[in-house]
Amino acid sequence: MSTLRNLARRILSVTSADARGVADQQTRHVVDAIGGGHAAASLPEVGRLVPLFENSPAWEAPVLSAAIRASEVDDIELHSCTTPTSVAAAAALAMAARDPSLQPDVRAAVLAGTDAIVRLGRAMGGPAILYSEHWPTALAAPAGAAAVAARLMRLDGPQTVTALCTALITTAGAGARFTGKLPARWLVHASAVQAGIRAAFAAQAGFEADPDLLDRDWLAQTHNIVPDLACLDESEPGKVYGTISLKPFCSARQALGAVDTLLDFLSTGPDPAAVDRIVVTVPVPVARMLDRPVDLANRASTYVSLPYQLAVAAYRPERLQSVSRHDMPMDAGIAALMERVTIVGSPGLERGEAGFWTASLEVVANGMSTTLDASHARGSPRRPLSDAEVRRKFEANVAPQEIAAAFYDEAGRCLDVAQAARTVVDTIISRARSGAAAPNP
Repeated sequence: MSTLRNLARRILSVTSADARGVADQQTRHVVDAIGGGHAAASLPEVGRLVPLFENSPAWEAPVLSAAIRASEVDDIELHSCTTPTSVAAAAALAMAARDPSLQPDVRAAVLAGTDAIVRLGRAMGGPAILYSEHWPTALAAPAGAAAVAARLMRLDGPQTVTALCTALITTAGAGARFTGKLPARWLVHASAVQAGIRAAFAAQAGFEADPDLLDRDWLAQTHNIVPDLACLDESEPGKVYGTISLKPFCSARQALGAVDTLLDFLSTGPDPAAVDRIVVTVPVPVARMLDRPVDLANRASTYVSLPYQLAVAAYRPERLQSVSRHDMPMDAGIAALMERVTIVGSPGLERGEAGFWTASLEVVANGMSTTLDASHARGSPRRPLSDAEVRRKFEANVAPQEIAAAFYDEAGRCLDVAQAARTVVDTIISRARSGAAAPNP
């Protein structure tokens, strides 16, 4: 049997009972994603997507997905370097919001899509290919969205194979360096989600595609990737949530471990002014990504630049939670501490147990040196966020504050109740429309 046929069978075999078995974990991840999507929806780079996608099939899905992903507070599966809930939940909720008859299959569809994205990302070597001009989530998103749609639409096996193949063929997945104040990165992400859903509708309409696509050297020829196809058949789908990390605040995940470790250290340690030096050791390609100056006019710069985030963690830790990154701080203390941060790229460090996420933090304060493992941030499977932490993060991301508690309740119900799904989608899309009308940043 071909690889795509096996993957289609895996997707279609996910049952509502499977999803109920991980309902609490799934709800936490989806609620967390919705909070981030609400916060990021009003960003101009998300709002400007609305007129570009409006009136296409299930058009809210790509916009909702882009909002969640653009927040940089959404979950991430480290072994695949993909952000699966941003795609799977957005596709399922948007489709169910339009057609309430799909609601009974939403949980199973989200589980199937999440599992497919993670398996594809692992098969493609997500953490490694990220540093060779690939974007693992964008590579896996079309097939992940197609998996969600196929499960909701109850496509048969051959139709699901066609949807997956067509989605993969539309994959670009290039990790281009998106620049500027209105980056096209989120247009690329939204387009990937739209392509997957459209592929499912095309399969339903009778189109056909190559079921043996992944069994040839197609990925090597088109993307210079030699996949490990065994990853597509690992474990049961329900186990996937045990491998996915949540984020405690807005940050590129490569920076998060060091920033979170410094927060813990300073919470019971020295005054930030007493810190003489901070040395962060990470794999070489990660160091190249994080060791950069900050440009406060560029939103992404504020959650990628590690020297800046460490200094903010020391002096203004509450600002790390900001998704919009408006009015991020810069003062003499922050600027001075940034100058005392050194980022070291250590060759071969990624061969350790934590892979490309391996990090250590050395803090020299008052003449004393302390070295800490920074590989496992809060929110990782080893250090999961509590329900109370997830709720506090959600309510910090939802504005105005007076709607946060009620919206949290709706987010918690949206996988099971059609009206709640409609409320969640409508609320975030409404915020995106307001972002579309905002002036250029």
